[in-house]
Amino acid sequence: MPEWQNTPSSPRKRLKLPVLDASGRYQNSKIELRTRANGEIDNLQVWEHSQMEWGQLGEQLSRFTKAERVSEACPVYNCHGLTFGSRRTSVGPTVLPILDDDGFDPIAEKEARPGDIVIYSDAGGQVVHSGFVIQRKQVEIIIGTRSAIPVIWSKWGKGYEMVHEVGECPYLEEEGNYPTYYRLQMWKPV
Repeated sequence: MPEWQNTPSSPRKRLKLPVLDASGRYQNSKIELRTRANGEIDNLQVWEHSQMEWGQLGEQLSRFTKAERVSEACPVYNCHGLTFGSRRTSVGPTVLPILDDDGFDPIAEKEARPGDIVIYSDAGGQVVHSGFVIQRKQVEIIIGTRSAIPVIWSKWGKGYEMVHEVGECPYLEEEGNYPTYYRLQMWKPV
């Protein structure tokens, strides 16, 4: 038996929250987060949901009935924090340089497979959402015609982590919004 299996498990460490400010709210914080090419990744840890954010959580769940909620709401990280920050912090919307620094290349939707990243952009090319491809699912597009579409694991804002078909989310509701897929083709040292 490996040595690590013989050792008693250590007690789980509790998340250490930042200090409270004078009004009794947690102070926002930032962590050191970098790309493979050592570029700084802008981030912010927000420790509480606003009233407006709490109100949006339930509304999104009721509109997208085919999406599956797979976590509790956590304000500390957003969708980009899930995709690029390992659930530790919210990452700003400038994620294309992260993909570039980390060696990801765009791929066609038909090539997307589990582990690839999806970026949702608006009609002007601004990134509005990100997530991971976790599988391809056969769906009927037109009566008698089936197609395999990507299924995504993402976080909706600062709310819940969700598993959903690529088009079953609030980030494709706006006219002109579109997904782009990325894959780490071949890792090269920088």
